[in-house]
Amino acid sequence: MSHPDPLYDPTDEIQSDEIQMTPRFINLRERREALHVTQAEMAQILEVSRLTYINYEKDIMKIPLGKYLTAENLIIGLETTRRNLMQEAGL
Repeated sequence: MSHPDPLYDPTDEIQSDEIQMTPRFINLRERREALHVTQAEMAQILEVSRLTYINYEKDIMKIPLGKYLTAENLIIGLETTRRNLMQEAGL
């Protein structure tokens, strides 16, 4: 049976086992340090121990998604605020 699309090529189909999605995580340590936020402060915000937060920075796959999103949103928010204040100050 022919396909309705004359340009259809069955070899172009992607098999489900071929699909790989790799999430892109921000580097918490680099971004945190750039903002002059301590590990202890991040741990307090995320309501975890400092040691747990240090482990999150060492292996991003250990951090629960909700905690990661909180950290990411905080960092992005602080960066945005800093950028806006610098622009308002003409720097």
